[in-house]
Amino acid sequence: MIFFAVEKRMTRTFFLDIDGTIVPNMDWNELKKAREDPEFVQPLLDGVRHFFVSLPDSDIVIFTTARTEDYRELTERTLKHHEIQYKCMLMGLLPRILINDTPNMLYQKAIGINVLRNSGLGDTFIVAGQKLS
Repeated sequence: MIFFAVEKRMTRTFFLDIDGTIVPNMDWNELKKAREDPEFVQPLLDGVRHFFVSLPDSDIVIFTTARTEDYRELTERTLKHHEIQYKCMLMGLLPRILINDTPNMLYQKAIGINVLRNSGLGDTFIVAGQKLS
């Protein structure tokens, strides 16, 4: 179970991976074959729809993925099909490291979370109204 809290008044920015986090991980050969099928749409993993529906409109989602630009159309088709709203998608990225400042070490302004591949977001909880500590 992943549990974290943020202050209620804050707009949150989520940097989310795609493969193995919101849709099942596919190897490059499977992705290439899927890209060639204009009707193919990947299913969402467990808890992903609920996660996105629970986000306030003010929150920002930025997708990061190792997928190259060759897979943008397939990826955007899947996200559109599932009505997943996002601000932008950064492609061809590995590994991802987030570095952020903080006014003091008791107040975390950035969080890094690893989820088990293909386990979805079913055990991820975001609670508003509390400071991170």
